[in-house]
Amino acid sequence: MEKPEQNLGVVEVDITDQNRTQIDETSLPSRVIAPYYQADFGPHSFYR
Repeated sequence: MEKPEQNLGVVEVDITDQNRTQIDETSLPSRVIAPYYQADFGPHSFYR
């Protein structure tokens, strides 16, 4: 139960309006494009 008890501290974090503004400025939509679904891994070995 050590990990769940440590994780309970997360619910006590307060995010201020200034924090939200900084988060919004650093993570603008479309700033990062991750082509997860464009990868070509070829045929899966399970289906061979």
